[in-house]
Amino acid sequence: MKIRTKLMIFFLTIIFLMNGVAYYLYHTSQETIQQYDSMLERFFLLNEVEQSTNMVFRNMNSYMINTSPDVKKDYEQGREELQELEDQVTTRLDANRLDVSNYANMMESFLSETDGAMKAYQNGQISTYSARTIESEKIMNYIQDSTLTLINKELSEYDTFYRSLVQRSKYIEKMAITIFVFSLLVSILFALWFSKGITRPIHHLSNAAREIAAGKFDGKKVEVKTSDELRLLTNTFNSMRENIRASILEIKQKSELQRLVKEMELKSLQSQVNPHFLFNTLNIISKTSYIENADRTGELIESVSSLLRYNLSRLDKPATLQEELDSVQEYVFIQQARFGKRFLFETKIEEGTEEIEIPVLTLQPLIENAFIHGIERREFGGVIKVESYHSDNCVVIAVADNGTGITEDKRTQIMNGEDGGRNVGSAGHTTGIGLVNVMRRLDLLYEESGLVDIHSIPEEGTTIRLTLPNKEAQGRRLYSS
Repeated sequence: MKIRTKLMIFFLTIIFLMNGVAYYLYHTSQETIQQYDSMLERFFLLNEVEQSTNMVFRNMNSYMINTSPDVKKDYEQGREELQELEDQVTTRLDANRLDVSNYANMMESFLSETDGAMKAYQNGQISTYSARTIESEKIMNYIQDSTLTLINKELSEYDTFYRSLVQRSKYIEKMAITIFVFSLLVSILFALWFSKGITRPIHHLSNAAREIAAGKFDGKKVEVKTSDELRLLTNTFNSMRENIRASILEIKQKSELQRLVKEMELKSLQSQVNPHFLFNTLNIISKTSYIENADRTGELIESVSSLLRYNLSRLDKPATLQEELDSVQEYVFIQQARFGKRFLFETKIEEGTEEIEIPVLTLQPLIENAFIHGIERREFGGVIKVESYHSDNCVVIAVADNGTGITEDKRTQIMNGEDGGRNVGSAGHTTGIGLVNVMRRLDLLYEESGLVDIHSIPEEGTTIRLTLPNKEAQGRRLYSS
């Protein structure tokens, strides 16, 4: 949920709550006003009934004294008003109450008696007129007494209403205070929760940024439990740190690779005083040997020259397996001059594996190990074999010999990179580049580990197997850095 959404929900909740309370207070006040108005109207109605009754009775007596048409007209108007008030009594007051029903009946009887008195007077029925006048006066007195009784009941109801109104006011006051305190607490809690949800990730990001500024890139990921913009910011920050860490690791690997390449160059240049002078000298010796009919000597000198030229000119570029094999053939030719028929060199190269790219001087140190630790100690029957084949989208290159082999402890040391990276202890040593160096360069070039495996049985032989991913572009990319 976004921060803006959280704020909108909070403010809308507060607004709805306040509006709900305001509507409740308004509705309650309207009901109170309506009840109060209804009560006042009943008071006014009862008062008007009493006044109208007296007015009708006075107009009736005035007409008996002075038979004026105006007085009769006033009587009839008063009678109509009293009739309307009777209708209002039955509608505004509770008609189901007995006293209200009797009150309305008395008003009806009063109008009936006054009408009879007026009619008897007009007909000259003095006795009937007098009786009806007396009866209407009695009914008028009853109406007045009933009016006072009803007003007293209304006052009692008003007192109850007033007390309930006071209680309701206190309740509304308490409710308002409670809602105010509740809203205040909710606002404080929301502010604390909201600020904590923002400041905590920012605090973690600040600490992580300080670690990065101090050069520490292996810290823990910043965790955020919210799903707002801070989560996106935190995930972006974590990705940025991972990218920086990967870039630094890549830089370190490339630096290590460059160091190994430089080490190869230094080792190769240890015996080089002036390469052009050396190559020219070897060419002069080679031509001299041909002039003197020393063909074997000339071939050896040409092999040495080719081997040196390969070692000195290709250190900063990858080589194909076929180019490495050609260089190894020159090296083996030179060793055959030394060992004669004490060993055989065999190759079994599967079609399609010749073009895989490998670091320069990968096979020669392995062949050199086979001579130094295997063939050199045998009087005859030595065999060195180079084989390559495809296997599960990889190219496997195996260098095997039937020499003296190595112990398991020595094998473990080599696999753990503890052999010092160089071959020592033999006059046949030529490159000075050890097996660990080859292993390390392969790991860096292909960005994988476990590419080299050594299998050896003491007094039976050793097999070094390179399992290389079939990604020729990998070598170009890493060397070009």
